[in-house]
Amino acid sequence: MFSVVQIILLLIVWVVVTLASSWMILLPYGTNVLLGWLVGLVLGDPVTGLVVGGTMELMGIGMNPLGGSVVPDYATGTFVGAAFAIATGQGLEVGTAIGIPVATLCVELTVAIRLINSFFLHRSMAASEKGNFKAMQYWAWGGLLPQIVIGTLPIFLVLTLGSGVVESIVNAIPEWLNNGFTAASGVLPAVGLAILLICLPLKNNFMWVILGYLLYAYLGMPVLGVAILAFVIAWVVYINNSKPQAATVSTTSSEGGIEDDE
Repeated sequence: MFSVVQIILLLIVWVVVTLASSWMILLPYGTNVLLGWLVGLVLGDPVTGLVVGGTMELMGIGMNPLGGSVVPDYATGTFVGAAFAIATGQGLEVGTAIGIPVATLCVELTVAIRLINSFFLHRSMAASEKGNFKAMQYWAWGGLLPQIVIGTLPIFLVLTLGSGVVESIVNAIPEWLNNGFTAASGVLPAVGLAILLICLPLKNNFMWVILGYLLYAYLGMPVLGVAILAFVIAWVVYINNSKPQAATVSTTSSEGGIEDDE
């Protein structure tokens, strides 16, 4: 279905985008659209690639893996789905039919990647504590290897063996291993949320956290609505806190002008 040259080019595109996503903060936003388009360029149908990428982007538009949370890997799903949508000539229907199972399978691969990455992270921290910053950088960059190798594996298998390999892999996973990954993916969001809360100035703003919880849990407001309300409140607080500073700057400038005139 895919030629050797096409498979090599697609794998190169995947590795480059994966590395760029680690270097550029804004690249992960809209990655599915970009991947779909790049796959389309390689296979000669960028329009279909954009359609599949845009559809998959909409599926995960509100699902960000913040902290230690794990969500379906729609980037991998987009990559594989767009490739098969173009190769079969059946468009979006085939793209989503194949892409969604791939994205779901990669949830468990994401957990495995993060577990392996913790080894590189601890080695990097140990080197930092010893003042060996060159080794710290090597270990930090080495943390990309599991993401590239393990993340490329399902793409390589699907492109070389066909879409049926995805279902075979899913069915071959032992129940105990699947339960373990499920438990880990359930714990990681709580750990990630705890890490995020540590970084937030909750001592003077805990009342807003309670308000958001009440709006969501007891009043049934959607998460998007809570987020928009939080943005409005944060903006109002920011403006009110900035007024005294603006007044002080204005007064200082006025005094300086009088002295200059004298």
